Amino acid sequence: MKKRGKKLDKKVRISSVFESFKSLAKASIIVGFIMGIFYFIEGLFLKNLLYAVIHGVVSGAIFGILVGIALALFLFIFRIKALERFLFYEYRLNKGEVVFDEIFANHSESNQAAGGKILLTNKGLWFIPHIVNFSTKSFFIPYRTITYVGISKRDFNPVTGGLVKRLEIVANSRHFFVVNKKEKIVEYLNLMRR
Repeated sequence: MKKRGKKLDKKVRISSVFESFKSLAKASIIVGFIMGIFYFIEGLFLKNLLYAVIHGVVSGAIFGILVGIALALFLFIFRIKALERFLFYEYRLNKGEVVFDEIFANHSESNQAAGGKILLTNKGLWFIPHIVNFSTKSFFIPYRTITYVGISKRDFNPVTGGLVKRLEIVANSRHFFVVNKKEKIVEYLNLMRR
């Protein structure tokens, strides 16, 4: 059975609805822009330049808005707690452990990557993969075993999320996580491992 702890104060709070919707907005704008370029090219072949510009801008904007709505609905459904047991592998907290925060994350180790979420508790960090990852198990990293926490450089490996800077944690092995608000998580983990 999971216990819920008090939420961290606003300065330390890691995940937020605002950040989720900010990410959705960025994704929608990028997708709309890319589709606008395709609609523009299509308009050039079908009609003239004016039609291509109008067709590209309007169709790209509409497509971006629709993608944003679809992603927002997916995020809303994904965060419904009743569906959580169907989306993530089951896990059991250690005795006396309390969850402070949950953060969606991708984990990579060696040349394998898995999507899921991080649980920050009073005793350590859990990674709980979602059910799409067939071979991955949940794991726990106690704060006392963490020897290094930082932000890694890009290694440009698309399989492990190396196209972006990742949260790097060294305990018994080296773990990388693709997450939002890496700096705040590093600050929190460094505070907890002391």
